[in-house]
Amino acid sequence: MLAITLVTLFLAWILRYRPELWYRKRKLVLLSLILLVTALVYKLTGGRLTLPYFVPGMGASVLIAVLLGSGPATILTSSSP
Repeated sequence: MLAITLVTLFLAWILRYRPELWYRKRKLVLLSLILLVTALVYKLTGGRLTLPYFVPGMGASVLIAVLLGSGPATILTSSSP
């Protein structure tokens, strides 16, 4: 439930403050793929003892900052658990 709320707030922020990203479907697909792969990696390494320490936690934020700008990356970083 928390993840759905965070994704909804993130999409609302994009619609409100960065509408040029909202109307470019390729950028939204790129953003969703980055978030999906990050969530999948966290899910796969969740039950291990030391493997989660090797997952780059803020890699998604850095990638989004390089590709889409610092605004979406800041919002994504502040909403990550």
